[in-house]
Amino acid sequence: MNTAPILVLILEDRGVDVELVLDALRNAGLEVDWQWVDNEKDFVARLNSPFDIILADYYLPQFTALQALKHLQRRGIDTPVLLVSGAVGEELAVEAMREGVTDFINKNHLTRLAPAVARALEQKRLLDERRATDQLFHSREHRYRKMLERSFAAVMLLNDRGTILYASPGTRHVLGYNSEECVGKNVFEFVHPQDRDQARGLFDQMLHKPSDSVQLQYRYRRKDGTWHWRESVETNLLAEPDVAAIVDNYHDITVLKQLEADLRALHHQPHTAGSDSS
Repeated sequence: MNTAPILVLILEDRGVDVELVLDALRNAGLEVDWQWVDNEKDFVARLNSPFDIILADYYLPQFTALQALKHLQRRGIDTPVLLVSGAVGEELAVEAMREGVTDFINKNHLTRLAPAVARALEQKRLLDERRATDQLFHSREHRYRKMLERSFAAVMLLNDRGTILYASPGTRHVLGYNSEECVGKNVFEFVHPQDRDQARGLFDQMLHKPSDSVQLQYRYRRKDGTWHWRESVETNLLAEPDVAAIVDNYHDITVLKQLEADLRALHHQPHTAGSDSS
C-alpha cells in the first residue's frame, strides 16, 4: 500500500547535519518530503505551508528552537517539534519539552530519530481524532440545545438521585421557574407529598433497567405555590455516554385532569325524572 511521504521542515544551520538527519529517516524506511531553513525569516515564511513535523536544532545563529516554537504557538500551529541537537544537556532538554517541544534526540544517537518521529506523528493523529470527536459532540449538543430553546417542550436531565442537571427553557411554561433556578434541586421537591412515594418508586425501578421508560402522572408545585398536574415520560439513559442522565420529557395536564373530573361529576349526577302526560 502506497503511503504519502512525511512532510518535514528542518531547522538547521549545518548542511552536513541535514544530510545525517535525512539519512537516519530514510535508513529506517521513512519516505520524506523535506524543506530546509537556517534562519528566522525563512522559517516564518515556511509556516504558510503545512508540515507533518519540524526537526529543529536548538542553537542557530541569532535564532533558537524555542523561538521557533513561540512562532508556532502564536499562530495556533500544533505541528510536533522534535529537538535534534548535540549541544543540549538534559536539563535544557526537559525545559524545552516543558515549553512544548515534543521530544529530544541527541545528534550522536540518530537511530532514535525515526522511532521518535513515528511516535510524535501517532500522538498527533490521536489528538486530531479526539479533537474531531469533541467538536462533533459539541456541535450536536449545541444543535439539540438550540432546538429545545426554540420549543415549548419541557425537558430535564436528572442524575440517579433525581437531582436536576439541566432544564430546558420550556421549564418556565410548565413550572414557572427559569432553567437556572431548577438546576441543582431534586425533582421530587416539586412533587405533591401524597404522590411522592409512587413517583419515587417508579423512578427507582427504572434505574435498574437501562433504556427503560416510565410514564408518570402526579401533582406538582409551580413557582407561584399552586398545585398542577404533570405527565412525565422518564427514560434511563445513564449508560449512554453522550447523555449519562435520566431524560424527563413532561408537560402540564391540569386542564385535562379538570375535564376528566367534570365528566365524572356529570356522569354521577342523579337524573331527574320528567313528568309523563298521558
